[in-house]
Amino acid sequence: MRMECPVLSRGAPVVGLLAALACGGAAHSADWPDEQSWVGLAVGGEVAVSDDRGEIVAPYLAGVDGGIDCVGNAAGLPDGSPQTALLWYAEPDTLFFRIRVDADPSEVVGTWSVFLHVASPPEAFYEFGIKATRAREGTTDTDTDTSVRWVDNRSNASTAPHWQDQQDESTLVGTFANLVRVVEVVDGGEQFGLDADYFFDIQVPRSAVDVAVTDQVELHVAAATGGAEHIADLATDADLCGVPNASTAGTPPDLADVWSEPVIIDADRDGLTGPEEERYGTDPDQQDTDGDGLEDGQEVLELGTDPTNADSDNDGIGDGEEYEGGTDPLSSDSDGDGLSDGVEQTYGTDPSQADSDGDGITDAQEHECNSERRRDSDDLDADGLPDAEERSGDRDGDGLPDYCDPDDDGDGMSTQAEIRCGSDPHNPDTDADGLQDGDESCERDSDGDGVVDIFDEADPPTEGGGLRNDAVTPDGLSGGRFAGGSCSVAATPWSALAHAFIALLAVATRRRRLAGLFLGSTAASTPALAQDVNAQTFTPAVGARDTVRVRDSTTGPDGGGFAALYNHASNPLVYRRDNGTEVAVLGTVGTLDLQGWTGVGRFRLGFDLPLHLVAQGYGLDDNSPPRLGDLSADLHYEALQVDRSPVGLALYGGVIAPTGDGSAWVGDPSTGAYVAAALTRPLGPMMWSANLGYEARAPVTLPDDTVWGARVPYGLASTVDATELLSLSAELFGEAFTGTQAPGVGVALEGLASVQLHVSERWSFTGGAAKGFTSGLGTPDFRAMVGAHAAFKRGAVPYGGVDTASGGTFVATQVAVVSAKTGASVGGATIELKDGPDGAGRVAVPPNTGVQINLRRSASYSVTVRAPGDHALDAPIEVPANADAEWFTRLHLTPVAPKCTVTFVVHDSDGRAVPATVHTVPASRHTVQTDPQTGSASMSLPSGEAYEVLVTAAGFSPDHLAVACREGPTGEVVHASRSVILRPPRARLDGTRIAIDEHIRFESDSDIIDARSKGVLDDVARVFAAHPEIEMVEAGRLDPLGFGESKPLDLPGTDAAHETNRRVEFFAERVSTPPE
Repeated sequence: MRMECPVLSRGAPVVGLLAALACGGAAHSADWPDEQSWVGLAVGGEVAVSDDRGEIVAPYLAGVDGGIDCVGNAAGLPDGSPQTALLWYAEPDTLFFRIRVDADPSEVVGTWSVFLHVASPPEAFYEFGIKATRAREGTTDTDTDTSVRWVDNRSNASTAPHWQDQQDESTLVGTFANLVRVVEVVDGGEQFGLDADYFFDIQVPRSAVDVAVTDQVELHVAAATGGAEHIADLATDADLCGVPNASTAGTPPDLADVWSEPVIIDADRDGLTGPEEERYGTDPDQQDTDGDGLEDGQEVLELGTDPTNADSDNDGIGDGEEYEGGTDPLSSDSDGDGLSDGVEQTYGTDPSQADSDGDGITDAQEHECNSERRRDSDDLDADGLPDAEERSGDRDGDGLPDYCDPDDDGDGMSTQAEIRCGSDPHNPDTDADGLQDGDESCERDSDGDGVVDIFDEADPPTEGGGLRNDAVTPDGLSGGRFAGGSCSVAATPWSALAHAFIALLAVATRRRRLAGLFLGSTAASTPALAQDVNAQTFTPAVGARDTVRVRDSTTGPDGGGFAALYNHASNPLVYRRDNGTEVAVLGTVGTLDLQGWTGVGRFRLGFDLPLHLVAQGYGLDDNSPPRLGDLSADLHYEALQVDRSPVGLALYGGVIAPTGDGSAWVGDPSTGAYVAAALTRPLGPMMWSANLGYEARAPVTLPDDTVWGARVPYGLASTVDATELLSLSAELFGEAFTGTQAPGVGVALEGLASVQLHVSERWSFTGGAAKGFTSGLGTPDFRAMVGAHAAFKRGAVPYGGVDTASGGTFVATQVAVVSAKTGASVGGATIELKDGPDGAGRVAVPPNTGVQINLRRSASYSVTVRAPGDHALDAPIEVPANADAEWFTRLHLTPVAPKCTVTFVVHDSDGRAVPATVHTVPASRHTVQTDPQTGSASMSLPSGEAYEVLVTAAGFSPDHLAVACREGPTGEVVHASRSVILRPPRARLDGTRIAIDEHIRFESDSDIIDARSKGVLDDVARVFAAHPEIEMVEAGRLDPLGFGESKPLDLPGTDAAHETNRRVEFFAERVSTPPE
């Protein structure tokens, strides 16, 4: 609150003085700054306000009037820093000034003044002053003979120097008791005279300061003292601080010589004054020195935070963010939960609440349990039970509180799995049968009594693995039917996929127990059954290099090979009860097929020996050794070769020996036999193969009266070479069981996708996955596979063999020339080797066969291939460095498209023949002239392409039309005839306007010109060409403007008017003189 106090002048009445004293007595007394906060002032670019001892104006005497003698120097402190005679400090409500004098002024009669000037540059007079006066020696600070006044000197004039001004128009601010302090100097610096120096400190409240002294103006400061000589006039006639040798100068010094460098109270308006900014180390020109979103003044005066540190409590959250968010910027843990505010912010909890989600578990405890961000903070261990329900108990005593333990009862079965199963997640033995829940199945019914093991109290523990050891037979399965695992209620493709990869890991590390713990439906450990059935119906194709299950028709080169392929299947045989439950009869099977073959000419003899490394299911012992499967042998005959016939054909057949373990659901009880056919045909870049056969088997009747016996295997495959080393294949295959009695179960169907990596002509590797699409017997829910394939050619030159005639390493390269359109062999072709390490040469390709050329390994050849009816092909042949003695490659030729004849008949609107030019766009491709007598002309065009045709004739508007040659349904070329009517030009020059007889049309809702209007624009172009006096403008200088609404030809309102106003017009704005 600003107090308005009276202005006193010489001769003021006593009543006025008393009123002023009353006003002054109300002045506040602020806390004085500490010694380190004072800021020294400097004059004229110096570092201090310097003033020698004894340099005071007569009649005052040096050494006698020391209390009014300003002293100071530029380097008087022990560290060489200045001892300035004038210092200041500022707070938002108070200004402080300090004058250094030579002696104790505590009882001295005199006036100590501070002058202020806000104008720039300062002049020889002061605008405002603060005068502290002791009028009588020995008075107390509370006496009315002491006063501090605010002086407004802007309207005064004086003949004396302004610092000695005796004018006394002032406002009483207070007494010495409130506003003056005397302090002995103890800084250890240079002492002026023999006795101690003193500071005379003055403070004045901002409420008493004139409004002209704002926070942002530049202030110049000076100080002066006066003694008893003119004390009644409040004169400062003794010493002007900052002027050495004043007493001997001859003329009194001037204020213009001692004004300080400018200072600003609060330059950046942040609430901190300039001296406070220097005290706290902040930037006086930046409101927010540390950039934390809080102004420096707010941090110092309100919050107590560090204005030079954006994060005062070092918790990882800025002070401004904490202030806005409601946390304590001075405490790294605002809620005291043991977790810093910054960690809580990252973690997603509330740093102002010790238990953010109110579940009875502190945020720090939750973070210790799971330090990662959670998708669901109410269930830290993701076990399906909320943390508030689990709290901090430890039921299984494992040292993990229940809210952080995925298996609360420690029975080896997760709490989440128990919730899904329906067992008790807080009881390790739900059915009290002596077996922990983790050792029992939630899906399998080992004894076939209709109660799954985990709820079956009749499962006493034994030494043989913990399950009952009485024999189990399929007769215990009732109330349902046998089926394949696809569409199973017990598994999903994704869970099966996870199981498959764990199984592959288990087999690779030979830890079958690991596989048994994770795969299938945790089979019972019981003796083998007396029921012989082979539910693993998947057998890889022997000798197949680009497919897995479906074989192609080719026999391959003379020689032999072997392959090993591991496949893992989930639930190929289940028993599906009518109540929706399911028993995994063969829940998991992992089979390694070992194959070998040998071939000569068109015949190939091969065998397949399956070794079942993993077999888990109904009544199977998880710890049993690998089981042998049914051995098969077959003979393959290539009746038609695919590179010499439109389609390749192979016949094959064989026998299946009952060597498998039927008690483990992987072996048939008797010998079987099969016959089949394979068709192969290339279509473009893809090779297609189809299989169909018949397999004779002794029938096996299952308990649901399903007859498992004879079947019809089938398959369809497509392969494509993605790169030189990589091929992709997709296969559909299965079996139809001809003897099944259960409807909808007889047809098995799987889809398989695989990739083959051909690292050399000898070695290749494959990997893939399959999904069952039906519930036919033997169809798994999911299958994964991986394998290797090696082939050896009889009579081949060993790798690295050298041709002694030329000293090089050669490969017998079989080159096939095929049609890119049909994939069939191209006859009558020639291959010209134009560039290569062995020079040039030409080879003829026999009809319907390839040709063998000896080429070098790691060499590159440039060839040109030509054949009648095909475009010539320039291509490289690059022989791999790792190619075997024989290598195969294909070259694809593109057939030349047949041509058709298009006949054009051109006449005018009266039917008269018109001699015209007909050409395609662009004109360089095809151009003909019509017969002047008949107006007709014929043009030969390749079929399968569309052309834009332009018809032009003198005196007529050109016409645009589109033509295309096409092939008929049997591939024959269809010839065409087009009639063209030419009309007079539709554009002409009419003065400066080009008149157009037809509208220029645009496509609907578009700025694209309709094709029907191209002829009109051609007529306009011909007008420009025929009139060279019309000056043309570059296209880049043209801007489109629309005048349809502003310059209508017809009053709008009707459709006819709109049609008239929608137009394109051309005007010649500038016409030069026509050439003579």
